[in-house]
This record gives sequence, C-alpha cells and structure tokens, in this order.
Amino acid sequence: MKTAPLIEITMPLENRAKFLMKEYQYLQTHSQALYNLFDAMFYRHGEEKTNSWRELAKNQDWYELALNLIQSHYDPAYKTSSMRKQREVDHTIMIDNGVNEEFKKAAQIVLERYKREFTRCE
Repeated sequence: MKTAPLIEITMPLENRAKFLMKEYQYLQTHSQALYNLFDAMFYRHGEEKTNSWRELAKNQDWYELALNLIQSHYDPAYKTSSMRKQREVDHTIMIDNGVNEEFKKAAQIVLERYKREFTRCE
C-alpha cells in the first residue's frame, strides 16, 4: 500500500459540514456519545476547545460544530498523517455536495484511471 497511488477526494468546506451533519445524525440525538468523543479529544485539543464544542452541541448548533471539528480536528489530523507518509497526491477528485451519485462517479473515475494498478494486485 505504500506504493499505491494516493488519491485525494475534496469537497467544499461548507458542503463537508452539511455532509457530516447528515452522516452523524445519531450524535445529534445521543449527546452522551458525542460528549464521550469530546472527552477522547481533550488531551489533543485542551479544555477551552473541547468546552467550546460542548457548548455548540448543547445549543444544537450542528453546522458550526461540524465546521469547527473539520477545521480544528479532522483536517489538521489528516495533514499530519499525510506529512508523515511524505507521499505526493497522484490524482484529486472534487465532489461538490456528497450525494450518492457523486460518490459513484468518483469511484468510477478511480476504477477507470487505476484499473491496471488494481489488476496487478490480484
């Protein structure tokens, strides 16, 4: 896998936040599960940041919470992980709003572009 092509899938920030809100609806109705996740991120982000997330959740400001988590947690963690691997992106696929058809199209692009790579691995 270390020599496999690195494919990056991007989506506009606002649409990513909306997508997360839709995908993680369970956490909007099960606050304790959400707070447990904040507890797990405490040592990485500190009291002030995790308390601000708790406040957003308490106020049911799901969009702002999703934006904040993307910018403060997910993207920095991904960037750190990518930098450790020191690999260049081979191909970037832009997804606009995260509807299933877009994911299917992205998968088709990957399959068509890297079909030779996949068959070599079999």
